[in-house]
Amino acid sequence: MDDITIARAVHVLSVLLWIGGVAFVTLVVMPSIAHAHPSDRRLGTFHQLEGRFAPQARIWVLLAGLSGFWMIYRGHMWDRFADPRFWWMHAMLGIWVIFTAMPF
Repeated sequence: MDDITIARAVHVLSVLLWIGGVAFVTLVVMPSIAHAHPSDRRLGTFHQLEGRFAPQARIWVLLAGLSGFWMIYRGHMWDRFADPRFWWMHAMLGIWVIFTAMPF
C-alpha cells in the first residue's frame, strides 16, 4: 500500500469514529441522562461521561485533519481551493476547524 491509500484509510476511520461518537453522545447519551437523572444532576453527569469521550474525540479529529492535509499535499491538490467547483473542500476544512476547536 502506498501512503495515500493509508492516509485515506486513516481519514475514513477517524471521521467515522469522530462523527459516530458525536452522534452517539447526541442521540443516546444526552437523552438517557435527561431521562434518568433529575435536572440538578444532569450537567454533572454529562461532564463525567463527556470527560471520557473528549480525549478520544481529540485524537480522531487530529487524525482526520492530518490525514486530510497529507492527501492534499501528496496529491498536489492545493489549487482546488481556488476553484469554486471544489467548494466541498472549503466546507470540509471549515467543519474540521469548528469541530477541532470544540474538544480543545
